[in-house]
Amino acid sequence: MRSMPSWVRDLHERIEAEASSLFILHHNIADYVPLGQAFLSFPVFLAQWLGQTDTVIFYNRSTGLRFPDEETQRRFREGAGFKVARDPREAHLEEQRRRALMALGEATGPEPPPLPTHPSKVIPLVGQALRSGRLRNGRRRAIAVLEYAESIAPATDISCMHEDDRTNLVALLSFAADRAIPEQGGVLLLTVGNLADLHPTLRQ
Repeated sequence: MRSMPSWVRDLHERIEAEASSLFILHHNIADYVPLGQAFLSFPVFLAQWLGQTDTVIFYNRSTGLRFPDEETQRRFREGAGFKVARDPREAHLEEQRRRALMALGEATGPEPPPLPTHPSKVIPLVGQALRSGRLRNGRRRAIAVLEYAESIAPATDISCMHEDDRTNLVALLSFAADRAIPEQGGVLLLTVGNLADLHPTLRQ
């Protein structure tokens, strides 16, 4: 850790101390960070550095949820209990299509329903997956990195916030106080370019 920037050492110590289950990384998140002989973009650095010992997933409003591999996505779905209610007629047509493709050797089974991308739908799934312990898969921790957190819980007076933003804010605050998350090795990392753009209750 000696060659790492000071914020990396500080974050490492805080995570190890289990000081909280929610941490905020801010300021130079567009910088490149040294790791070994390379300089990596901020998300790639977090994925590789934390991924040495932990399971790491990422989310932002643009790309949705990102996983290091299919097994991690499968465990996320199981831990979050993600299921989609479907119209019976649509499900029947999809099943017919799947069987036809299998007969042609072009499919081996049903594809899982797509995960949501909107924060108000994703954040509860992330919390449930972290509480379940399924994401760890034998590793030390499961870490969810929520990028551009100011777009999830912006620094707006709560009376003027959009209903979805209020829902996101309450969910994140509840995660920070929920001991079930760290007990299952769960950690939430919020990244934000300008800390003042994040809602003040998260910064306290």
